[in-house]
Amino acid sequence: MKRFVKVWGLLLVAIFISVLLVLIGNKYHLHTTILAAPTKSIANGAGTKPVPLIKSENDKRQYEYFVLKNSLRVLLVSDPHADKAAAALDVNVGSGNDPKTRQGLAHFLEHMLFLGTKKYPKSGEYQDYISAHGGVHNASTGLENTTYYFDIEPKFLPEGLDRFSQFFIAPLFNREFVEREKHAVDSEYQAKINDDGRHLWDVLRELFSSKNPAATFGVGSLATLSDNERSKVRDDLLAFYPQYYSANIMALAVIGRNSLPELRAMVEKNFSAIPNRDVKIEQKEQPVFRDGLLPSKLLVQSVRNERHLMLIFPLPSMLEHYRIKPDAYIAWLLGHEGEGSLFAELKKRGWAERLSAGAGLSGRFASAFQVDISLTEKGYAHIDDIVMLFFQAVAALKKNGVAGWQYEEQQRTRDFAFRFSEKQDPADYAGDLAGAMQTYAPDDILRGDFLMARFDGRLITDVANRLKPSNMLMIVTEPNIDSQKNVPIQSERLALHAAAKKTNVSDSQESNDLFSQYYKTRYRIEKINPKMLSQWKNAQTFSGIYMPGKNLFIPEQLKLKEAPVLAATFKNIPHKIDSGKNYTLWFLQDQEHQVPKANIMVYARSPYASASVRDAAMAELFVRLLNDHLNAILYTAGLGGLNFSIEKRSRGISFQLSGYSDKQGLLLKSVLQTFKNPVFTEARFQLIKEQWQKELINESKQSPYQQLARDLPVVLVSGYWGRQDYLKALATIKLKDVQAYDLSYMQTITADVLIYGNVYEAEALKLGQIIENTLNLTSQRQPDNPARVVQLPSAAAPYLYVDNLEHNDSALIKYFQAANDTVEQQVQAALLAQMTKSAFFQALRTEQQLGYVVAAAYTPLLQMPGLMFLVQSPAHSVGEINERINTFIADYYLFLNKQGDAWFEGQRRALLTQLQEKPQSQSDQAQEYWNDMILGYVNFDHREQQIGALKKITRQQALDFYRNNLLDKNRRQLLLVSPGKAGTKALLEDGKVKYTDLNNVDALKLFKASPLLLHAN
Repeated sequence: MKRFVKVWGLLLVAIFISVLLVLIGNKYHLHTTILAAPTKSIANGAGTKPVPLIKSENDKRQYEYFVLKNSLRVLLVSDPHADKAAAALDVNVGSGNDPKTRQGLAHFLEHMLFLGTKKYPKSGEYQDYISAHGGVHNASTGLENTTYYFDIEPKFLPEGLDRFSQFFIAPLFNREFVEREKHAVDSEYQAKINDDGRHLWDVLRELFSSKNPAATFGVGSLATLSDNERSKVRDDLLAFYPQYYSANIMALAVIGRNSLPELRAMVEKNFSAIPNRDVKIEQKEQPVFRDGLLPSKLLVQSVRNERHLMLIFPLPSMLEHYRIKPDAYIAWLLGHEGEGSLFAELKKRGWAERLSAGAGLSGRFASAFQVDISLTEKGYAHIDDIVMLFFQAVAALKKNGVAGWQYEEQQRTRDFAFRFSEKQDPADYAGDLAGAMQTYAPDDILRGDFLMARFDGRLITDVANRLKPSNMLMIVTEPNIDSQKNVPIQSERLALHAAAKKTNVSDSQESNDLFSQYYKTRYRIEKINPKMLSQWKNAQTFSGIYMPGKNLFIPEQLKLKEAPVLAATFKNIPHKIDSGKNYTLWFLQDQEHQVPKANIMVYARSPYASASVRDAAMAELFVRLLNDHLNAILYTAGLGGLNFSIEKRSRGISFQLSGYSDKQGLLLKSVLQTFKNPVFTEARFQLIKEQWQKELINESKQSPYQQLARDLPVVLVSGYWGRQDYLKALATIKLKDVQAYDLSYMQTITADVLIYGNVYEAEALKLGQIIENTLNLTSQRQPDNPARVVQLPSAAAPYLYVDNLEHNDSALIKYFQAANDTVEQQVQAALLAQMTKSAFFQALRTEQQLGYVVAAAYTPLLQMPGLMFLVQSPAHSVGEINERINTFIADYYLFLNKQGDAWFEGQRRALLTQLQEKPQSQSDQAQEYWNDMILGYVNFDHREQQIGALKKITRQQALDFYRNNLLDKNRRQLLLVSPGKAGTKALLEDGKVKYTDLNNVDALKLFKASPLLLHAN
């Protein structure tokens, strides 16, 4: 979601964080899901003759696949209706190609490519150009692939491609930026130093075979990228680039409004000069783990208070079987959550919270099948029993799961997903296409992810037979591995230690413990009891676990409804078709996206939703219990193409149903009946409550910038509370309290309903009646409490909120609030973010190297606009960060004053491009309508209002807004701080700034400020 209007209103933390990641230029360094090299059928496709692609019947875009003379594979997408143009180039090389003596080099190279080329030598020039023309840019380094991408205003695509192509033709790798960018890589490493996923991967890296490319530290650090006696890192960089960056292992996808011949001319002009060095990519299969390791039990100490059981089974590479997908089919059966599933049995016994199954590793050299079970405290005491149940599920699969009808059911759902696939974000789509070109044969590029061509029982059985105890690495993660007392005898310990990689930590900590090299993760390797291995090997089917039956939610009617005859004055926006004292129904039949899908959205509001933290906690518990109770049916419906979410919001509970319209009524009625008459057990209540308590405790161990982003609405928005408030409230809540609360809640509901999609008005009215009758909305209600955002007082002393998180990094969010919540102020703040974000990133991250996480972003809370400056740093205190931000704000105002009307117009046009970008899919459009409705823009014209206001802003008004809101002595300012190891001393005792102290967050929300520093401990 790059268009700022989409972030509005609902303050869902997940959405806010995902937008934040885009804005900070976060790179997702994926080490477990790997795009692979082209298969032989693709490699033989050299030449310039176009290859026909199989595409969805719903896809009206034109495609052309061809190969340039330098062997660069190209896919063009001509879309005359695209609001953005985009391009992505995937290089079939990644961290798995790092030299053993230079870990992180591929990632470091990715960073350096952004810092100047021969044609465009200025550091940041590429980024500034993309940002100034309404676009975003990014890159990611994986194990076998590195992907670069951007989007931009369509008419500037030729210039964008010109700048982009130079990365792969003539990069400079300027000596002056080497030291600086090494620190950027190290900051990225330090930012995730407490991440359990990276901790586990660091351990596995030491257990992988030395021939396995995954046995690498792909992120890199100052230690691995420093100059040494053997070599200088820049020399290694200059050797690595020509060794691997070659046109013959690259794939380029370009999306634009232009015709295919025009797009082809752009590509030939800009990318033909990429050298073809005829690089050969090793495709030989390699072992996953070291010889003699399997079967073994691996104990890993986690940072978070969570317990997991993971079972990993090495497989041959599955890439050549992508048309059949035997591993995906098996994952579908073993990862099922419906009645009779492994998860259902574990849940019934109170042993598991979540279960997932699928490819834990997938590359050209090998694959691995992985099952991850999130354990309850009770389940942690039954690990061997859980493993037995897993092998009993495998036995059931072998006996009854290798069946053509079950494969055909999954085949049908994937076929529907491809037939009715919708547009997605252009930059994401370009990146997906470039990756698919490295994986699939040319004619399958568009459908490869969806394809299940034919049932092959032999192949499925072969994969299932590899899920055996002798081929298993059994992993247990938990905060204290000493609680597992199965310690190996000394001779076994020495042999296992020899099988592990050497680390830079001595073995003196514990006689049987090891510590991973880069994340210092404590772990232990143990032999599995031979008696247990024998029992698991001979596991038989168990009556409580069986293969799923036929899915009743798979759609049967997939026809589009006939368009109604509408008056010429009809506006194509939702309109009110039914209402009562406590109920409003908005409806629009979709005529644009042409898919047999619909969206049904219900906001069941109540004054009891968040009247107090106790009420809010009981509402959240009720929602969690409801989701838990409905899990089997919602999971099964999801497999059939129906997605149903139930969420607690600040003013009530929302239900959102999307997907194929055929069976929506059946699912909606079932869910609402359960909502009206829930039956919860004491055992499930205790488990759900404990699970939430663990999540709240674990929040303090997250990356600081993530938690500070959650803190912002806690401080400023009514109906939001912090983790300590919730933990205190939870301690006294019992099941009977939630049941009593539910009765009160049900008697006070008012509901807003939106139905949009492949639905007739008469059908929408019937669905509305189901909702109205089930929720009993006919009696008199109390008015619900509207959500409010605190309007910070104008004051010289900023407000300060300190959140003491368990992380060494310091982090600070400097938030400036606008004067009011008018549309004019909203676009003023958004324009200010557009003008500053690239320069702020360039100054504080690229030049000053404060840290990896740096962002300036438009940050609305409900309708209230604001601007956020964010920095997380491993080496600088919050006091120093604050000073650097203040200096930037003052200096950048001087820069803005010197810019003429043409520069200002370019920035305004860039923001206008983002605002004018239409929703890509029916569900995206539904979400925009929903946000408008929730925020009170019932003419569904919020975006149009913003566009109109933006067009009227003058350069002087923009400068005045900057001065009044960022520089004026009495600006509205809030600092959110995570002190890290440096503490707050430098911030509080610098003598330059006085801070407004507050009693507590509730006092601020009630406009009763009094002198005391805010802390979340």
